[in-house]
Amino acid sequence: MQNKRGFYRLEPKRPFCANMEIIRIRKNVIQTGNAQVCIDDIAAGGLRFVSDLRMIVEEEIVLQFELTMLNQQLKLQGNIVRKVELPDGLFEYGVKFAMDETTIAKLSYQVNQLDLLFRRNPLPAHCYFCSQEEKRGCFKEKSDPNDHRFLGHA
Repeated sequence: MQNKRGFYRLEPKRPFCANMEIIRIRKNVIQTGNAQVCIDDIAAGGLRFVSDLRMIVEEEIVLQFELTMLNQQLKLQGNIVRKVELPDGLFEYGVKFAMDETTIAKLSYQVNQLDLLFRRNPLPAHCYFCSQEEKRGCFKEKSDPNDHRFLGHA
C-alpha cells in the first residue's frame, strides 16, 4: 500500500501528552475547556491521537493542540479527518493541520531534530510524554470515570 503522506511521521516510544481544545466552529471563534490527549505520532502535515472523548469528523471544527517538543511549547491547529473506535472505550483520531507554510516548515524541522534525538534516547527530557504506558491512565489522571464526555455528535 502506498503512503499518501508527504511528511516524515515520528512515532515516539511513549505518546506525547497534549492539551486539546476546540477553538473554532465554522468561522466562529469559541472558548472551551481543554482535554488531555495522547499523541501517538506527529508529522508536519498532521498527527494521530487517542482520547476518551467521542468527537465527530467535521472539517469546520478546528482543534488546537498544545504540547512540548524540544523544550518549546507548540500550538498546532487542525481538524479531524479520521476516527476509529478502539475496543477499550477509547477513540483514535487522525488530524490534518491547517497552518501556514512557515509553521509547517518549523514543525517539520522540529520533528526531524526530535527523530535524531530519539535515536540516542527514546524518552528525552526535552518533551512531555504521557505518564503511563497504558493510554487509559493518561485520561484517568484528568477525568472522572463516570464522566461520559462528548464533543459534537456521534
